[in-house]
Amino acid sequence: RVGGGMRPWKQMYSVLRGHSLYLYKDKKEGLAHVNSQLEDEPQSISIKACLIDISYSDTKRKNVLRLTTSDCEYLFQAEGREDMLSWIRVIQENSNLDEE
Repeated sequence: RVGGGMRPWKQMYSVLRGHSLYLYKDKKEGLAHVNSQLEDEPQSISIKACLIDISYSDTKRKNVLRLTTSDCEYLFQAEGREDMLSWIRVIQENSNLDEE
């Protein structure tokens, strides 16, 4: 999450379902939620009408994408360039408000 000063980067496992991007501490937690074994709701980000693009301002890290919602901005670092471009493409496809 951008803003409020420098924050450390955390490794997370992300799952996109419809108009929501869910963030988990790891893959095991993500799979537990899918299998309804997780009691707490995971952190989620609504991607409806969001902007997603490559972040060029964070020059110390490679493969960083910027997700801007109506109220916040997030930076994510993908494992590689193809992974980053894939995330950008699927988020763009799922952020359209007209398609449910």
